[in-house]
Amino acid sequence: MTCDRYTNTHFPEQRVLILGAGFAGLGAARGLQERGVQTLTLERERDTGGLACTDRVGDFLFDRAGHFVHCRTRQFADVIRDSGIAFDEIARRSAVMLDTCVVPYPLQFNLWAASAEFREAVAAEIEDLPTEVDTHSGFNRLAREAWGDTLTKAFFEPYLEKVWSCDSSRLPAEWASRFIPQRDLEMIRRGMRHETRGYGYNATFLYPSSGRLGDLADVLAAPLNGSLRMETEVVSIDLDAHRVRCANGTTADYEVLVNTLPLDRFLALCGRELPDGLFRQAALLNLRVGFSGRVLRAEHWCYVPDVNVDFFRVGFPCNVNRRTCPPGRCSVSLEFGNAAESGIRDYARLATDALDYLAARDFLEYTAIECIDAQVIAPAYVANRMETDARLQSIASALRAEDVILAGRFGTWEYLSLEDAYLSGTEAASTAMAMMAHR
Repeated sequence: MTCDRYTNTHFPEQRVLILGAGFAGLGAARGLQERGVQTLTLERERDTGGLACTDRVGDFLFDRAGHFVHCRTRQFADVIRDSGIAFDEIARRSAVMLDTCVVPYPLQFNLWAASAEFREAVAAEIEDLPTEVDTHSGFNRLAREAWGDTLTKAFFEPYLEKVWSCDSSRLPAEWASRFIPQRDLEMIRRGMRHETRGYGYNATFLYPSSGRLGDLADVLAAPLNGSLRMETEVVSIDLDAHRVRCANGTTADYEVLVNTLPLDRFLALCGRELPDGLFRQAALLNLRVGFSGRVLRAEHWCYVPDVNVDFFRVGFPCNVNRRTCPPGRCSVSLEFGNAAESGIRDYARLATDALDYLAARDFLEYTAIECIDAQVIAPAYVANRMETDARLQSIASALRAEDVILAGRFGTWEYLSLEDAYLSGTEAASTAMAMMAHR
């Protein structure tokens, strides 16, 4: 979705100003519009949806970093239904590349597919694991106490260190919340004998039949056209004056501000000092590659803990929806860690090395690379989380006192799904209504 630039020097004063037109910003704007509240949403990109947008690269369609739709709540399920978009319901097929074995996800509950030696090592360790797990130290220690040394050294440790480019002991134990499977030793034992299916929040997911996840953001944004300004980047925020200034010279005043921009960036725009270490984050490089050839396996994505290869995860868009690729061609979506520090890379070499690696492991065959596209996503993951970090909660409370509401995955500095992000926006709308009602 695109909108013309707004060239006036000043937007009319809004009751609620929303920064960002990702799923959280769209949820907030729609929630307020339904209540008849005057809003304005500013987005620096030319498309809505944030990271849940779809890019056309040559004849290929790519979503950024492989997001899917899950419905845990009736509220979001109604949003999906009312969108009018045709969705396919897909049973997840994901795996871990563990040495020469491909082990279905979750690895720890599907060890039947690992080598006998690996299974025996895990089986011996889990009988001696502590009853209680220390959740107050680093994630590395939690993993060892929950799953044992063998699983930690083979997967958790190398995988996370590829994502974060640091010792996994530096990650807080609770960094990934409910997105990491909880310890279940009996499931480990059962999984050594037969496959564990349907486990986890993403055991099934929805994906548009069109092959474009971005269609959902476009539909959600459509009713907001008159109050949505694209390609309008915020460059400074005066919290005392309740005024936002944009790169194109326009300004906007507000009564209440809903922020979905990354919290560290928002605070910097406000001229606030960032506490040391609080906003630790991982950036990733999403390298999308279209090629002539075929994918030989059925997985939608695979985790790659192998330290001898740069990427930590690979997605196969054509296995999710064939419309993402033209006939006779396929694609992969590769994720590399440490993107913010690496600078410009030799993307052609990275793409060739990755396809060669996957071909050697019988995941695909290819004759030629047809397109390469790189997107740096920063932040991609956050270490500390609003839900568990008192320092972040204090910042949110202080901003609330200055008429600022935080929403979205990075606005709240959390680890959220698309559904979570959208619902955080609708919650922000309700909070804004309550704040204005008490003036």
